[in-house]
Amino acid sequence: EADEIGCGNLTDYTNLELTDKWILSELTLTIKNVTEAIENYNPSEASRLLYEFIWSKYCDWYVEFSKTRLYGTDEKAKLTSQQVHLEVLENILKLLHPIMPFITEEIFQNITEQKKNIMVSDYPKFDGTKINETAEKEIQKVIEIITAVRNIRSVMNIKLSDTVDIVVKINSKETEKIVQENKHYINSLAKIGKIDFTKSSQKQNHSASAIVGDVEISVLLEGKIDFELERKRLEAQLVKINHELQTYETKISNKNFIEKADPKEVERVNGKFQEISNTKQKTEEIIKTLGGVK
Repeated sequence: EADEIGCGNLTDYTNLELTDKWILSELTLTIKNVTEAIENYNPSEASRLLYEFIWSKYCDWYVEFSKTRLYGTDEKAKLTSQQVHLEVLENILKLLHPIMPFITEEIFQNITEQKKNIMVSDYPKFDGTKINETAEKEIQKVIEIITAVRNIRSVMNIKLSDTVDIVVKINSKETEKIVQENKHYINSLAKIGKIDFTKSSQKQNHSASAIVGDVEISVLLEGKIDFELERKRLEAQLVKINHELQTYETKISNKNFIEKADPKEVERVNGKFQEISNTKQKTEEIIKTLGGVK
């Protein structure tokens, strides 16, 4: 109804930033997929899709992206972000209502101006015009870059309070434009002081690297860590990783386990083996960066 903010009912779309368009596009896809799951009598799939959107897209990323505007001095930008938050939250509550009726009704009553029950509100309707493939693609690239820098910070044990400088080599003008236009998000969420761009493939001294598609990222470590101490710490960690990896490798190479175990358990073990294998590879690469074993 007109007295509600619903998906697609923002009064002014002209001030939306890329992250706003992205989360509204993700919301639209979630409405489509959750509705299909419910119509196919699959509430567990609907719950999974909602969890993925609410936790992994909205909470993990959009809330963080929006903080620069919500805590900034640009009142117009702040209002736009608040409107988007409200629209997404109201639709989340409506989508969740068939699965979590009481808490969603309680929250809904506290965020809407009109004291209207959620159970008699219109269920969100899919509107394909709100899908924004450009925003989806560009924000995914930004998320991957931020995640790569965060992973290096975590593995290298860099203090949360420390900013780091990075050097990036980008192999396409399109991606360079995405990074340039979203530097403020990358700087803020990955705790970066400065981003330098280079055309050279030469490895940066005293750095840890990651490759994200067509972007090569080098996190400069000089003055941020004790290189010898970190090398020893990571080598000790690698011993534990190898031991854990061997445990899972023994399981997946056991024919009795593969043939007789619950398929979900087999899938879990295979997934864990792949995850630990990836961690081992990344750890070995960083140890080499620090001058460790070949």
